[in-house]
Amino acid sequence: MVRLGVNFWNGINGLPKSKRKAYELFQRAVDLSSKDACVMLVTFHREGLGDAPVNLAKAVHYDTLGIKRGNYKSRFNMAVYNILEGQLRLGYKHFLVCAATWRQ
Repeated sequence: MVRLGVNFWNGINGLPKSKRKAYELFQRAVDLSSKDACVMLVTFHREGLGDAPVNLAKAVHYDTLGIKRGNYKSRFNMAVYNILEGQLRLGYKHFLVCAATWRQ
């Protein structure tokens, strides 16, 4: 389902470019426990793509969900977010875990 969402996002493989359809597919994939779809929804809410307004609280929510499901990109996003918020120690811990996960 994530791959299909990416196809709609980019308008490839004969599908029309549709951020709305991509969002719906990523949301369904998250509901079915996809860790990769979490990162895609973070992008929608952080940048306000498609019909999704900019909503950093939702972006952090999906990053937290991605972390719980084992996504190292969500962990990296959270590290950056924590550092920008001044939580250096927590951000550093996220970076370390992200680096250890990525190398596996």
